[in-house]
Amino acid sequence: LVFNIGKDKVITYISGTVFGAKRWELGESGNCFGVRFQPGQGALPKQLSMDMLINKDIEIDGNLFGENLVERIALAKDFSERCSIFEEVYQNMLVSSSKESDKKAIADYMIYRISETGGQISMSQLEDETKFSACYLRRVFKAYHGISPKEFAQCIRFQILLTKVETIRERYDQIALDCGYYDEPHMMREFKKYAGMTLRQYEQIMRR
Repeated sequence: LVFNIGKDKVITYISGTVFGAKRWELGESGNCFGVRFQPGQGALPKQLSMDMLINKDIEIDGNLFGENLVERIALAKDFSERCSIFEEVYQNMLVSSSKESDKKAIADYMIYRISETGGQISMSQLEDETKFSACYLRRVFKAYHGISPKEFAQCIRFQILLTKVETIRERYDQIALDCGYYDEPHMMREFKKYAGMTLRQYEQIMRR
């Protein structure tokens, strides 16, 4: 969620999960305030749904998250004050929303387990743990998070891969196995898909 703060107005953009490297057009102003939601933790106003945002950037009315939010963000004196304003408004939105349903609890449990296992838990394991069918679990997960459990697991594995590449010196085939990829070529394809460059190109950038 990004508030592009111009001289005369504030333009608000929101983006969902992306499946590859992409450029985000933020408008003319360089004065922006952004909020990044952790996986599975972003609640939306009732006028928006996750499937509207997947792999997209859309312009919205920033006041959907709270009354007069855009004006308050624009008039805040610094970044810290903007953080406080957004946290206050966001918490109020959460409190006013309806009580968490059983389906939401299932979707959140899947987020927790997929994250905890580094994206390496299988649907059969989730079936055993929740006592629901894989078909039902996929449907519930996508309804709340906009993507499939498999796509979320791929994102988690990529994040872990980035950390390993930056901090650990191991052979590529070993890193691939540690991160849950089938083999080294599978890891390389996934890396290029998400990073927009090869793993070797990324390492060269990191060594500069």
